[in-house]
Amino acid sequence: MRSKNKILEIKNLSKNYKSRKDTTHVIKDVSFCVYEGEILSIVGTSGCGKSTLLNIISGLLDYSSGSIKYNINQYDIRYMLQEPALFPWLNIEKNAKLGCIINKTSNEDYIDMLLKRYDLYHFKNKYPKDISGGMKQRVALIRTLSLKPKLLLLDEPFAALDYQTRLSISKDVYDLIKENNITAIIITHDISEAISLSDRVIVLSKRPCTIKNIHEINLNEKSDPIKNQKDKLFPYYFELIGKDLDLFNDA
Repeated sequence: MRSKNKILEIKNLSKNYKSRKDTTHVIKDVSFCVYEGEILSIVGTSGCGKSTLLNIISGLLDYSSGSIKYNINQYDIRYMLQEPALFPWLNIEKNAKLGCIINKTSNEDYIDMLLKRYDLYHFKNKYPKDISGGMKQRVALIRTLSLKPKLLLLDEPFAALDYQTRLSISKDVYDLIKENNITAIIITHDISEAISLSDRVIVLSKRPCTIKNIHEINLNEKSDPIKNQKDKLFPYYFELIGKDLDLFNDA
């Protein structure tokens, strides 16, 4: 059962970009809440404004109108981008611990535990050029989680990975989020990923994006994103969201 505690409340949010000649409307009158401990996915067509919305929630972008109410400290929000963005001159250990070093916090034992758990500890003295894409993404995940955020923002974090690695990393993310009671918002273009990871899925329209639908994902036995895709209700949600995105013709 989802917590009734709201981490985030967004009301009538709009974003416009103005130039000398015209105004581009990107987000129009978007309203939704994010609840403590849930994983919320946002899907929509390419260029509809998904990443813009996430950048606004993170505080990287201003919005034009509407409101955002944070019921947590904004310092408890962490953002994981699609690219791992590791520093090539730092070894794996220092990349993973960078947030703790900058913020002068002492979560190093926790980070060491995560490095061991995801088979990275023996590579801690290696550099980003020496490890695979999947390993880089795990290092970026550990770095993001090292400060124990209350709200985790992920912008298509698995898009650059091959299918098998993508499934493995998504399970890592799912397990860590659930084990640490982290609230997460995930931007993805992959319907299967959204259904298998999420408690709810928000479907955005084309730009200027509005909310077309919000789906509660109630699979029979939620366990992990790999097993969730085998659930009997999975095809039902896939078709539902696919229709929202105009992927299927009725003809």
